[in-house]
Amino acid sequence: MLKCEPGLVHTRLGNQNSLLHLAAKQGKTNLVRYLLKKTSIERDSLNLFRQTPFAVALQEGNLEVCEVIRHHLEEGKSKGVDDCEAFVNQHLHRAPGQGASLRQDGFTFKDVLVHVDLKGAPPLFDFLVRYIEYVTNRFEYLVTGFVFEFEDMFPFEGHLKCVASSKAYTREQIKQLAQLLKRKHLKIVVLVQTFGHLEYVLKRSRFADYREQADNPISVCSLKRGSIEMVGSLISQVVEAFGASNVDYLHIGADEVFNFATCRECALFAS
Repeated sequence: MLKCEPGLVHTRLGNQNSLLHLAAKQGKTNLVRYLLKKTSIERDSLNLFRQTPFAVALQEGNLEVCEVIRHHLEEGKSKGVDDCEAFVNQHLHRAPGQGASLRQDGFTFKDVLVHVDLKGAPPLFDFLVRYIEYVTNRFEYLVTGFVFEFEDMFPFEGHLKCVASSKAYTREQIKQLAQLLKRKHLKIVVLVQTFGHLEYVLKRSRFADYREQADNPISVCSLKRGSIEMVGSLISQVVEAFGASNVDYLHIGADEVFNFATCRECALFAS
């Protein structure tokens, strides 16, 4: 139909979406490739929500379509090859050398972070490095950083040494992780639980007195003497291992604290 009526390629449908917007939204890779190479369709037109086809593809997770659009530019079909980096920067707000981040238009996220949960069944360090390399290469223009949650797989020291698993990663390995991510201009977020999900600490007899409920090690009572210092030490050791200047954000967890403020001290304090 488009061959017989080439003018149809400029048709706008609901929400001012072009045919390229719709193909990008539905993940129609071959159709996107055809529209870009065989028609005069406007590649970076905006719909009613001020989204380009590239942004729509990102929002829907259609990364193959994103790659097709990017490669189209690199081949110099509609603009010079020199414009490719400028196009990527425009649509991803990606300054050269600062890693990727999605458009800040209210419809996509500023950051896409991969949560690496290392408790339970942690991978060998070499595999972890290969995994990070794979993700950052495969989703180069989507992933902006990693969230690391260690729990007992962190090599705690001092009075927290008993918390660390015998299979915990080493501080040298964590330093290597920090160097790898910074070399790739990716953000580092460390997730250290602060109120709930502290079983890995509170199950130890040394820290049992910090529990909100004596028979449940899930959460800490912040009114117990020494509990705040204990949580602060958990945080500081993890941040220092990565290097404070390398850590972009601290995630304090604090989800699913089902028995928060239920001990006698907290109940009196709350009343």
